[in-house]
Amino acid sequence: MRKLVVFFVLAFTGLGLQAQDPLTDGPHYSELWTGFTLKKKLNDKFTVNFDDQIRFTQEWNKIRVNFMELGVKYKINKVIAIKAQYRYSIRNEVRNTRRISLDLSSKWKIKPWNLEFKYRARFQSGVVVYTGQSRSFFRNKFVLTYKFNKKWKTYASYESYYKVNGLSEFRSNRYVLGANYQLNKRLELNPFLQLDQEINVKHPATRSVFGLLFTYQFK
Repeated sequence: MRKLVVFFVLAFTGLGLQAQDPLTDGPHYSELWTGFTLKKKLNDKFTVNFDDQIRFTQEWNKIRVNFMELGVKYKINKVIAIKAQYRYSIRNEVRNTRRISLDLSSKWKIKPWNLEFKYRARFQSGVVVYTGQSRSFFRNKFVLTYKFNKKWKTYASYESYYKVNGLSEFRSNRYVLGANYQLNKRLELNPFLQLDQEINVKHPATRSVFGLLFTYQFK
């Protein structure tokens, strides 16, 4: 556990310095994300999940968005899987959004070093319920995980967002440092630090996030 504390202290310091980079003249935000995931493995191929997450604003005293998401994952083989998801986000009456997404993911274990490399390609399309405005992205995510023991592992990830409707271009990058800690056989804790940076805009915004999520796996 002491290693886990040291890991997050160093990670938080690094993300904080990056978020204060004087070369970026856009706004900076700090947020808290928390929520849970419920999973149920139907058989060797199919897994369903339900997510509920609340994202707080910079002062951590006001909800920016609350979303609920339902997903179905199909495991093609030991390496490749596909997943379809539907999300409804509550912001306010005129900005609530619906989103569908489709993932193609793969993973490879590097056993001698307790490492695992994951790649996920995601296409997502969202629409504002009140106005009908739509935004679609293609996202590439790369994750490297190190397993310390049976209880916990740490990971680092990078993800790019490519906007595919309107002006097609890369719009943001996401960097994450996190851990997965197994509280018991069914319940997992996922604390993480995240940095989102806009690109290809006049005043790129930067968002620093502290997240604390829980995952419960049903029998």
